[in-house]
Amino acid sequence: MQRDRARWEQHEFGWPSDVTINGVKWDPAKSPNLRNAGSTAFLTVAPHFRTAALVDKRGRNLVEVQADANEARIYFNDTDHGAGRYELVIEFAPAAADR
Repeated sequence: MQRDRARWEQHEFGWPSDVTINGVKWDPAKSPNLRNAGSTAFLTVAPHFRTAALVDKRGRNLVEVQADANEARIYFNDTDHGAGRYELVIEFAPAAADR
């Protein structure tokens, strides 16, 4: 995830369904990039990406958040058979916090 878009990279198995980011529905199989603008705006405040923190996770396997100054990356390591459901809460400090 960057300020202007989210991008999904699918490496194995089937594409996810029923994906939402802050209430914005997204079908990454149809479009692996989601613009953060207009009807698909999912960030209302510019975040300070380095502060990304996974504060709540519901799901069966490992989820990892890595971030730097320009983006946050979320990795799912779902090794079980069949589709799994995940719900994540990732919090960021506002970008103004680094001033």
